[in-house]
Amino acid sequence: MVMMAFLILSMGLLSLAVGVVVRPAGVVMNRMNAGVAGVALGSAESLGRLPGAWMKVTPEKRWKDGLVIFDMRFGGQAVHVDAGGGVMIDGGSEGAFFDVVGGALGEVGARADTLVATHNDEEHVGGFLELLERGGVKQILVPQDEVSHTLKRVVEAGEGVDARVIGAGLGRRLVIEEGVDLEVVWDGRGESGRAEDRGLVLRLHWAGWRILFTGDGGYLTERALLERGIEVEAEVWVCGRNRNDLVGSPAFVRAVNPEVVVFRDTFFPVHERVSAGWMRWLESEGVELFDQAEEGAVYVKPREGALEVPGQVRGRKVVVEDD
Repeated sequence: MVMMAFLILSMGLLSLAVGVVVRPAGVVMNRMNAGVAGVALGSAESLGRLPGAWMKVTPEKRWKDGLVIFDMRFGGQAVHVDAGGGVMIDGGSEGAFFDVVGGALGEVGARADTLVATHNDEEHVGGFLELLERGGVKQILVPQDEVSHTLKRVVEAGEGVDARVIGAGLGRRLVIEEGVDLEVVWDGRGESGRAEDRGLVLRLHWAGWRILFTGDGGYLTERALLERGIEVEAEVWVCGRNRNDLVGSPAFVRAVNPEVVVFRDTFFPVHERVSAGWMRWLESEGVELFDQAEEGAVYVKPREGALEVPGQVRGRKVVVEDD
């Protein structure tokens, strides 16, 4: 096929050169080239039918029996949990899902029968529309407060495929499989102010380990959790951020007491990014930082006795051992 492709390209270039001088000759050469292309196509089809002529190789799922925090470059969030029938915590926007998430899931054959929307805007739930089109979704967990136009479309699409729509009430625990469940730590109901602080805060429990997702929640969310005495401790904190808001107050960080913090803010204006002082303080507290601008996707692999957190791009890996 390589040699035939070389011949086709060579004849095409030659026909262009000849056609400039003698147009009929160029037309004849193009017709001859079409015949060569037909022979190449027929050969490929015939040889491809032979036993053992080809095989499909599915790449290994790098987050098998764990989860992947996708690198969502322009905001939003998308996390796939490889447990039960598969769980998708947010799906990014429709465009981001197409660019980043959908191909990765399709490449390794990952599915999701449970969708969880932490926030109601398009940057978080737009990608769910394509997942619903792919089929297999059985249930959708949604915030109970405000519902956006995009989230309404998701709910309607879910009802159209008989998926169960569940309101995410405070304290609800969604069992994914034995030893794995998702807890609604905060449902944002009754909060005034920014829509981001009316989203969900979730905590995934797996093999004794805890992974906290604060989504777009900022200062008001952190204050509400602390004032109500809600327990938020977790070994891994996936820290979402929003512009013009403070995230990661010392009191809240100490309440979470994380071993690892995963964050991204590269596309924010310089004055709205995570400060170097905050990062140095966390490191002085013994916290390992994964900046997705450098690491890309981050994997979390809960195991009995140890929690592995490797990054995709640089290959850096942190192992948290059970004391």
